[in-house]
Amino acid sequence: LSELNALLNMDEKAENIIDSSGAEMDATMVAEDVVYGFRQKTESLFHEIDGQSAGEIEQDIRDYIASKIQENALDVQIKDVVVTGSRSRGLEQSGSDLDVVVEYEGDQREDDFFGILHEDNLTIGGVSVDINPIKKEKSGTMQTYLLEADRYLSQKQKVQEHPNKRISIREKLKGKQAEVQSRKPHQLEIKKSHVKGRNNMEI
Repeated sequence: LSELNALLNMDEKAENIIDSSGAEMDATMVAEDVVYGFRQKTESLFHEIDGQSAGEIEQDIRDYIASKIQENALDVQIKDVVVTGSRSRGLEQSGSDLDVVVEYEGDQREDDFFGILHEDNLTIGGVSVDINPIKKEKSGTMQTYLLEADRYLSQKQKVQEHPNKRISIREKLKGKQAEVQSRKPHQLEIKKSHVKGRNNMEI
């Protein structure tokens, strides 16, 4: 009986571990999906540099960062390296840098690590490489960084596709008027009030 009770207690502990780790596992899967989705979009829009794809460049930069970590005997562990910025969406202009974000763990401060990664002025195919190191405790995770980057790049893409498209005040007023007129009669509640001898109507 005591052996059976011990086994039952072990099963209960296992279930608790699974329940408590379930949310963490879901969060990890979501984060991986965000990074994967961002990379997939980059692969389809990226313009090769010196014959290299975004994925190949990420691996080269990972190797470069690893060499700088070893050279400076840093207590840093690389979590991920992702090409971002305008080149990740094919929106670069002449002279645009190649932006790369690296998520890491360790005691090294972000600004100090940034300085170490830029002391060689790394270039690939004549393009300057701007490596932005982030860690969870300071600037957040790769997931949160890429979500914000994707929003910004989507807006930038819209501006580039329609550089002269501006909505005038007159057009905005016409849009509002059309919106009001399109509503059904029962959705409009008209109120009359008398203020300082004037009739006002509120919709």
